[in-house]
Amino acid sequence: MTVANDTIHALASAPGKAGVAVLRISGPHASDVLTKLSRRELPSPRHLALRSLFHPDDQNAQDKLDEALIAWMPGPASFTGEDCAEIHIHGGVAILSAVLSAIEATGFSRPALPGEFSRRAFENGRMDLTRAESIADLVDAETEGQRRQAFRQYDGEMKERLDDWRTQIIDAMASLEAAIDFPDEEDVPDGVDGRAYQITQNLRDDIETALKDSGRTMAIRDGFRIAILGEPNAGKSSLLNKVAGRDAAIVSDIAGTTRDIIEVRLDLDGYVVWLSDTAGLRKTQDQIEAEGVKRALAKAADSDLRILVVPVGAEHWSLELLEPEDLLVINKIDLGKAPARLLDDAAPHDLKIVQTSVRSDESLTELLASLSKIVSSRLSVMEAPVVTRDRHRHHLASAKDRLDTALDAMSNGVGPELVSEDLRLASRAIGAITGAVDVEDLLDRIFGEFCIGK
Repeated sequence: MTVANDTIHALASAPGKAGVAVLRISGPHASDVLTKLSRRELPSPRHLALRSLFHPDDQNAQDKLDEALIAWMPGPASFTGEDCAEIHIHGGVAILSAVLSAIEATGFSRPALPGEFSRRAFENGRMDLTRAESIADLVDAETEGQRRQAFRQYDGEMKERLDDWRTQIIDAMASLEAAIDFPDEEDVPDGVDGRAYQITQNLRDDIETALKDSGRTMAIRDGFRIAILGEPNAGKSSLLNKVAGRDAAIVSDIAGTTRDIIEVRLDLDGYVVWLSDTAGLRKTQDQIEAEGVKRALAKAADSDLRILVVPVGAEHWSLELLEPEDLLVINKIDLGKAPARLLDDAAPHDLKIVQTSVRSDESLTELLASLSKIVSSRLSVMEAPVVTRDRHRHHLASAKDRLDTALDAMSNGVGPELVSEDLRLASRAIGAITGAVDVEDLLDRIFGEFCIGK
């Protein structure tokens, strides 16, 4: 990424005009930057001190840039593990520009790249990769669910669970190694192969469960996807607009108005929800509308929850598109009663049913309450999350494949040397998530997603 012994600096607070701006500096010359700008000795470590700041070219200190609070944090007990400093200045754009220019003019520091502070913290052993990623998630968190999950990861719950899995693999390998190294020793207990098999089987099951749950943990981070389905003029767009609180979709009595997917982002009781209005489902000769129907069906298959909207006067409905515990919305109840045949047809499908009208705030409140209950129940995670990104899922799937191979090998009497190699590769795949093994080729991509100054 960069030269590791460079001193780097960046704005650590949000860009733009603010009451206070915080500048972060890290590297061997962080102390030189402070003394060059303040013309005074360093403050006591980890104590804020008031200092006047001057440009390095202002030899006589005639033009004060700002009054700042500065902090000096010598390594290794710092965020990056290096010598670090912070400068807290007034958050005006001109002041910030002047101080950044002055820092660069010292000749001791260069602007940091995205994620470079966190990468240095990782490389200096101050955090593992899961904690580094959680910092980016905490910064990006916009809902309570995102904040909670990111902080659980930041607090080490994910790393603790992954480390425990690697320890279990080591235990299984130790049992196999005992059989390899001391095949004739009396003090080697019988059944070590059986113990290794049981450990491997239990771990494989734990990882499979985590992979099955990955949709929930990733949905907390990226959003829970809901597709609104139904025939033309079922009232899908009107419902979307009411739930969103704005006119996101065009509403018209003309059938087939919605051709493409319209997405609205909601914060539903602390969870990010993406609500998608789709084209009306019907057979059509119109190629553009037919493409819209095709996309609607694809969106339904790809969503975490499907809402089928059926107006009270409907004679046909597509219940086959729904999965158990999806939502059936009987709409336009201000115009009549729900068709009895629809309720009878829906009974075997184990669906949630809500009756609504865009003219009834009470029914819309009931719809939102039902959605909130469904989303909360599906996204509530008791276990520590171990999959919040695609790369986590990739490495865990690789580990599971290796464990499956090891189990097959043990079942078929393959020598313990070969089984141990599969277990070692499984451990390596898990270690790639935390960065416990060499992941140099991934670091640029991982930390490149971070903000500058993080």
